[in-house]
Amino acid sequence: MPSIQARLMNIALRALNAKKMFIDIHTNANNSERYTAVIHKNRAQSNQHDPAARIQKKYDYQKIDINGFSLHRFKKGSPKKVLIFLHGGAYIVGPSMPHWSLVDKLAEQLNYEVVLFDYPKAPENCAKETIKQTEAIYDILLAEYGAENIFLMGGSAGAGLAAGFLMHLKGIGKSQPAHLILLYPWLDVTMSHPESEAIESRDLLLKCDGLRTCGELYAGEYSLKDPIISPIYGSWEGLPPVQIFTGINDILNPQAKALEIKLKSINHPVGYFEYVEMQHAWMILPIPEAKQAINQLVNVVR
Repeated sequence: MPSIQARLMNIALRALNAKKMFIDIHTNANNSERYTAVIHKNRAQSNQHDPAARIQKKYDYQKIDINGFSLHRFKKGSPKKVLIFLHGGAYIVGPSMPHWSLVDKLAEQLNYEVVLFDYPKAPENCAKETIKQTEAIYDILLAEYGAENIFLMGGSAGAGLAAGFLMHLKGIGKSQPAHLILLYPWLDVTMSHPESEAIESRDLLLKCDGLRTCGELYAGEYSLKDPIISPIYGSWEGLPPVQIFTGINDILNPQAKALEIKLKSINHPVGYFEYVEMQHAWMILPIPEAKQAINQLVNVVR
């Protein structure tokens, strides 16, 4: 049974109509002026492009401009490894306060440098630019740490970006990181898995049609089934070991399960952690189940 805090959070999410952004974006999908206004409104309400000062003060913190986009670096001492975090937000919003809180918790518990990349967002930028700039920050960290000491982690859309980026690296023959960690991953922007709509009434954050619209905005010139956009359709041979965290009340849960099955079928190293009655992005919510999952994540990464 979910904790009292998790149940209260669900009540709050229902009351706040947390799905409204996706409803509004899909409703206005054919009117760029209107959906852009929806996106800008939601960015104004939730985006927080810098961590709180109290978090910055705890670390050797740097904010570095990479071609107009910000790479935030958190470390203590002289770490030997680095964890790159690509935040969620349906490719259109973020980062927000809960993302910084997760970075803080990981930086506290791991003896690694932890970095967050505030990557290019749609609709102003599409996947081609986002992948290009992600490669720019990866190259910086690759030169500093070496591929064997890089952990790549993404949440939701950030997980799709992380996996799609590794498909890109594979295509150009560049070194892969040591590990890939996928938190409640969005791996198929077509949202075509038949089980997703059945879960939608239990998912208090996401809607299938609204996500599909966001995926179309992000894809740009790419096909929606291109592995860079929807990594579930790609070949995972040659990619690093994968760790997947998912909740069963998340419309993206069927995609996570499908990836686990796919990886096991080719004997690819995979860890799969499924949380009963958890919502999408529960790991960044202030509930005990988030702490449990983060502790599990830390143990896996170590």
